Amino acid sequence: MAVHFGDRQFEVLCALVSANKLLNSKILWQSERPVYQDAVLTEVLVNLNFCLLHAKFNLKSEIVFSDDIIIRTEISNVTELIRFFRNAACHHESPNKYFEDINNPKHNKSIFNTMFGKGIEQIDSRCESKYDDDVAFFCGINVLYLKRHIERAYDEVVKVHDGFIFHHVLTAFNLIN
Repeated sequence: MAVHFGDRQFEVLCALVSANKLLNSKILWQSERPVYQDAVLTEVLVNLNFCLLHAKFNLKSEIVFSDDIIIRTEISNVTELIRFFRNAACHHESPNKYFEDINNPKHNKSIFNTMFGKGIEQIDSRCESKYDDDVAFFCGINVLYLKRHIERAYDEVVKVHDGFIFHHVLTAFNLIN
């Protein structure tokens, strides 16, 4: 018997599975930065952004934690931070890549500068990772932590979608009406 999900349910399930496989591969934790690491991060961001926005708009359950996030007009929680990074990764012309320099607001771009563990780097702006046990990705002045933001958001969005996906699997097998 073939299982027929609605297109949206199938897309959500595929995005969750893909993000899960990529996060479990631990490629993003590799400090030697393999050439495909940015592609893996981009794919995780695309899938996670899709699931976070689906949870927000379709399930009315936005993931809104804001720990370790620089609160600004366009970013007030993890859903918005991940969308910000996803847009920077996917759009060459995105202004999200620029450091905010009062003297020269469009001076230099920065995307996916990466720091493993705790540290401070002065690129065109100060980049700081506060945690020994995490990986920090920088985009402009914003920081996205692998464990504290990406993996936590993934875990929370899976919980939100769990009932949604489960319901559609049961419906597909005619186990519920």
